[in-house]
Amino acid sequence: MALTKVTAAVLEPTAVTDNISTGSISSDKIANNGVTQAKLEARYKAQAEISTLTGTVSFDCSIASSFKLSGDLTGAYTIDLSNYKKGQVISIWPLKSQSVTLDAQGTSSNTFYKVGGVDYDNTTSSLLQIECVDDSSTAPVFFYSIATYASDNTI
Repeated sequence: MALTKVTAAVLEPTAVTDNISTGSISSDKIANNGVTQAKLEARYKAQAEISTLTGTVSFDCSIASSFKLSGDLTGAYTIDLSNYKKGQVISIWPLKSQSVTLDAQGTSSNTFYKVGGVDYDNTTSSLLQIECVDDSSTAPVFFYSIATYASDNTI
């Protein structure tokens, strides 16, 4: 009878925890290409329709990252962000026809920094993109940019 040589690979231990009650399993490592679009929270891939076009309107960033307005703004407009996360980019479109103010759920202050030198032109459709860089509950910080857009498949 011939002997067969067996080689065993030693794997680096990975901390894995599970929670039987919720059915969740977590690890401190993610396999290459292990995060897919299907696995992302809605906040990073969903679009919400907004039909309120005047006044102070709540934009719940836990349910979507893209917010599509149903038409042109009809009065002064305040975008009141809530439930945002650091690193989340929020897109709001089409903005047109009225002045817009940005607000968030900070209990002390909210800081919004404009990126680039483009100002909002309320005479044409615009896309507003806001990135949360600090999701502090007291003093959140955001960077934003705004740009007009038009349908065009050439660059």
